[in-house]
Amino acid sequence: MTLRPPAVLRYDARVSGPAERRRIVVDGVAVLDYVEAVQARPVAEDVRALGPLDQVVQVVLDRFAGRWLTSENDELTDALLRNGASIVRHAHVHTCALPRRDGGHSPAATDVARFRVEPIDRSPEDLAELSVLAYPPTHVDFETDLPDVAAVEIRGLLDGTLLGPFLDTASAQVLDHDRLVAACIINRMPRNPPWGGPWVSEVFRDPDSAYRGLGAALLDRAATALEAAGESTLSLAVTDGNPAVGVYETLGFERVATSRKILIPPD
Repeated sequence: MTLRPPAVLRYDARVSGPAERRRIVVDGVAVLDYVEAVQARPVAEDVRALGPLDQVVQVVLDRFAGRWLTSENDELTDALLRNGASIVRHAHVHTCALPRRDGGHSPAATDVARFRVEPIDRSPEDLAELSVLAYPPTHVDFETDLPDVAAVEIRGLLDGTLLGPFLDTASAQVLDHDRLVAACIINRMPRNPPWGGPWVSEVFRDPDSAYRGLGAALLDRAATALEAAGESTLSLAVTDGNPAVGVYETLGFERVATSRKILIPPD
């Protein structure tokens, strides 16, 4: 694919609001649309091609240089990877329909009785230390081994600025005596399910085998709380190759979409 020089771009004037789709127009013709978001860095989410692939790729490279991009369009992401982009995450979105047909309840849920399950009140720093322990460099979901970096993201989840409002009644922490050993953070994403609504932003536990099953139990608890509140779905993203997908499926989560997050090279 031979890319043309960068085009002059403008946003569609009708666009407004963080949850609205934004459209990029070149010479009066729509080329692509996406959802503007901010995670650890700005990200163009759910990018959809509206024009010829070569033009879409050129616009993405020009407009989103140095940013993350997510898309279900394999043809588009493959073309971007050939033009210098790098893969950040290949994930599958799973949704649990509420109420659950079998009533839910993970087999591991009975183990929670040995611990204290409470609303989250530990600091982002405490939660970050456990997160780093739960996701070492060998884990498929490893992102950082720096607690300070992880704490910034967790703080954004708890204050609702990163993904959307924090749902405290569905979120929880688990204490073994006074030691934090597991946590589940649920936010409300601004878009419609499966890419929005109640969302499992984080679920992690101490990797010690004594705490096996706590993640599943917290997800079961979250689904039950959301069902009682009248919610219709709970969704999450699982990285391709993560064996935890089997646990999610036993809890009633079903794959509904696949997406890749890639990093567009700097200009």
